[in-house]
Amino acid sequence: MSTRLIQTATLFCAILIVSAAPALADAERDSTTETGWWYFTSATEAQINTKRAEGYRLIKLSVVDNDPMRFSAVLVHNSGAYFNPSDGWWFDLTFTQMEDILQAPGVRALQIYPI
Repeated sequence: MSTRLIQTATLFCAILIVSAAPALADAERDSTTETGWWYFTSATEAQINTKRAEGYRLIKLSVVDNDPMRFSAVLVHNSGAYFNPSDGWWFDLTFTQMEDILQAPGVRALQIYPI
């Protein structure tokens, strides 16, 4: 058997093994359950906090501008299939402040961006 044929057979087997593994569902992205949602392209902190107070939860956030501070944000209604009991967001923190927040039980960072 030639070296090229062995390499091709090995590659083909590797592709079959990888593609045979089932894809894991992501509850945030793969759910087909309808829900209320909001998308902001240049939101202020107050606009995002207003929606959070109305029962919406952040699922994606990025900084659009930092003078004045503006965000691109996606929020889903925090109920039913999309319910998550923990939700929070902070920005413009010192390292020590961020460390204090992350030390609390059940808290983990999902996105951290330098501003």
